[in-house]
Amino acid sequence: MSILHKLSTSKLETLLKRKIRKAAHIFRLISEGDRILVGLSGGADSSALFKLITQSDLRWYNKVEFIPIHVDPGFVSSDTRIKDTLSDFCATLGYELISIDTNIAEIAFREDARFNPCFTCSRMRRKVLIEKAEELKCNKIALAHHKEDIIETLFLNIFFGKEISTMVPLQELFEGRFYLIRPLAFCNENYLKKYAERLLLPNFSDICPHSGKTKRHQIKKMLENFEKDNPGIRENVFRALFNVNEDYLLQKFIAK
Repeated sequence: MSILHKLSTSKLETLLKRKIRKAAHIFRLISEGDRILVGLSGGADSSALFKLITQSDLRWYNKVEFIPIHVDPGFVSSDTRIKDTLSDFCATLGYELISIDTNIAEIAFREDARFNPCFTCSRMRRKVLIEKAEELKCNKIALAHHKEDIIETLFLNIFFGKEISTMVPLQELFEGRFYLIRPLAFCNENYLKKYAERLLLPNFSDICPHSGKTKRHQIKKMLENFEKDNPGIRENVFRALFNVNEDYLLQKFIAK
């Protein structure tokens, strides 16, 4: 039996909150007086994020404002169930959900679309979030990307973007007018999924018709296969992001 399955729900929650506190401290994600828009996609990760980040035993409780928001891309498979479920979920935590309908899916999946639909969808949803953050005078937008997302993005950018980079837990936008924050940066995906499962948090998986067919999914499967023969390999990759030896990269040889 794995360590995860041996953990009680309360211990699992404590572990996840400890990792959120660690990320918040190291990357200075949350400060008193912040007004934070929290993206709720309908998936387990964002539901877990909102449940965890708003708890009363965290140091920022009652010192910051959290505003949950759901951007509906307009997929055929999406319906009012998602919005109603998320709205009820937020209400149980004492918050009112903001839901925004869009035609992002129609644009992203057009036959003459210039970019990859995942890229277009992500960029357009982020644009909606930023516009809403500006309207509501929020200074930060919290997204539910976790440790595996950061690791996978590194390989995506190397393989397909031709650069060594990844998601960062604190990302400045528009010269500091807004910041994207990723409080789950130290949290493992399987721990979040198990937490959401045990608490019956909203989890509408495979909403996107492109789910399971993306380059990110290919990277995920590749890493899972490596992990079978080399346990801990993803953790090694994550730690490597904090241990960059620039003397052994080629960029220094390029004239500036």
